[in-house]
Amino acid sequence: MAIIVRSKFDYGQVVYIKTDINQDPRQIIGIQGTADGGMLLKLTIDGDISWHYECEISEDKDVVLAMSN
Repeated sequence: MAIIVRSKFDYGQVVYIKTDINQDPRQIIGIQGTADGGMLLKLTIDGDISWHYECEISEDKDVVLAMSN
């Protein structure tokens, strides 16, 4: 049996975490399916790695949030 995971993001794509006040760019380096049918994306920045749900990230930088810092 094969499992297909579909994401609106691609491996290697640069994304931003919606709640990151600095709006630092991160790169997608992995995707993991979860037991409840969800999906987590593995992001990296300067060697640090974090996992996020698809709804937490955006292709576009939130310049308003970054400027309010």
